[in-house]
Amino acid sequence: AMSTNHVRRAMMLSIDAQEVAEAVYQGFAECSPYYPCNGDIDAANALLDEIGMIDINGDGWRETPSGLAFAPQVWLVGTQDIAWLDISQLYQASWHAIGLNISINNAIDALDLLEIRHDGELVYNIITDGLFGAMDMIKSKHTPKRKEKMHGSV
Repeated sequence: AMSTNHVRRAMMLSIDAQEVAEAVYQGFAECSPYYPCNGDIDAANALLDEIGMIDINGDGWRETPSGLAFAPQVWLVGTQDIAWLDISQLYQASWHAIGLNISINNAIDALDLLEIRHDGELVYNIITDGLFGAMDMIKSKHTPKRKEKMHGSV
């Protein structure tokens, strides 16, 4: 049986908080000991295998134990913070590394998200400071500056 807790834990294990802290905050952040975000791809894969989430059709992405596609969409609403966009790219790469076909998108505002819901797509709302407690996972000592802003899918 598929356990949501196993999936969430595997997603957290796949994220390397130290990599995020260094890449996004250039040494001006510290990792929280309260989240198991240590980049342990083997442990994350083992958890997913244990609950029967395997790549059934050979496309490189894991399916649910019942064989259904697992391709959730995470939407960051109203996020123009460059750090969040960078963090979400690192998260997505971590999740792809363990075979989870998760897309992260940046909605310009809540109206974008309502339009997507209206079209009948299944989406997950994630409030930007609630993505696995990322702001607790990595405590920034400053806000990084970058010249360009990214919009759309990350």
